Amino acid sequence: MVRFSFPKGEVPCTEERLKTIFENHDKNKDGKLSRQEVMAAFEELGSRWPWFRANDVFRHADQDKNGYIDIQKELKLLVAYVSSCNYAYQ
Repeated sequence: MVRFSFPKGEVPCTEERLKTIFENHDKNKDGKLSRQEVMAAFEELGSRWPWFRANDVFRHADQDKNGYIDIQKELKLLVAYVSSCNYAYQ
């Protein structure tokens, strides 16, 4: 069994926190997240490879393969994937 722990002072991101972070990155308020907006959210989360994570998100959550994450229909899938990556914040 592998045990993952966070550095002192860091708290794991809840799904609600992740949802808020990604919703806030819908900069043009069109109800969908572009690859650039997703990469910016991963940068905020402190990802070492935001472009890699963004590509993974689109493989997992872009169900209709239109190049966008629809906030109403696909955000739940995005958050589930990102939650499995164990991001934390201070």
